[in-house]
Amino acid sequence: MSVPSARRVMVPVALAVLGLGLAAAPAAQGYQAEQALAGRAVFEQRCQGCHGGNLDDGRAPALAGPATNITRFETAQGLFDYLSVRMPANDRGSLTVNDAWAVTAYILSANGIEADGEVLSSITNAKEIPLTTGAPTDLTAPVEEQPMDEAADQEP
Repeated sequence: MSVPSARRVMVPVALAVLGLGLAAAPAAQGYQAEQALAGRAVFEQRCQGCHGGNLDDGRAPALAGPATNITRFETAQGLFDYLSVRMPANDRGSLTVNDAWAVTAYILSANGIEADGEVLSSITNAKEIPLTTGAPTDLTAPVEEQPMDEAADQEP
């Protein structure tokens, strides 16, 4: 085997071997449901007057639903950064850090991003959560565990 052909074989093999231990960690998924519930309370007091009770039925831009443009912030961190400095519009920058994170979690839930039990913050996962839109997450629905046989017998 000539040197150039040996390189063609060895380089891909070496990359494959090195790649075995470098599997990507799963992307962060969300926030704590309790954090989003707290965010809903803050939203109702501080944001609902402009954005509406459904986050998309006020005079200010929609924060959920088909008309939302929150994806422009790219990540949960980007949304938090905006909220913490620019909102509420009538008292900019007045949200506490915890309230801004809670409202961010609430907006994530309203856009179908699931809670994963991890506190949403700059330190944990906010930079890793891409902003997407989808059906709202029901934060109040109890999670019912069923035995495996019952769950398998139910129609989808």
